[in-house]
Amino acid sequence: MITRWEWMAAFDTNGTTCISFRTDKLSDRTDPDQEMQDHWANGGSVIIHHNHPSDESLSCADWNALLKFSVSEIFAHTSDGSCFYGKILNPTTTSAALVNFDAAGNAGEGVLIAARLGHPQALGHCAGLLRKHVVAEALSSKGHVDYQFSPGPIWQSVLSPWAQTLPLAIQAAANEL
Repeated sequence: MITRWEWMAAFDTNGTTCISFRTDKLSDRTDPDQEMQDHWANGGSVIIHHNHPSDESLSCADWNALLKFSVSEIFAHTSDGSCFYGKILNPTTTSAALVNFDAAGNAGEGVLIAARLGHPQALGHCAGLLRKHVVAEALSSKGHVDYQFSPGPIWQSVLSPWAQTLPLAIQAAANEL
């Protein structure tokens, strides 16, 4: 988005009724509003679609929103059209695993950096961009979550050189969860 703010649309789980469309005018989050809280208080659940101005995958905060609130699924959309999808499969094991989100990210990022693909500055940027994606794939590989990803053109170009290294990074991250 031109504003570089994070925006959120919350739909009832029927997928057609929009409960809320909002921004907090921040680049890194949008919190639930009164309409969402009222919907939850009446026993409703929501599906969240939001953008990630950072162009990154689902964050630890996104996964925790699925645990903390009555959110059944979450989608994050990026500027290149990439879409990241998440759903919790096992709340108990996911909650325990998310405690180690940063350690898993460090382990996965370490494998990516050790591969030394590309220019050092680009390497750090790519490893940072891939970090949350690697952790989400690791959470999925352990059966904690359903994670799916539809890459846009920029993400396709970022992923291409890492085809051999990503499985190793995902395994390193999974070992920390």
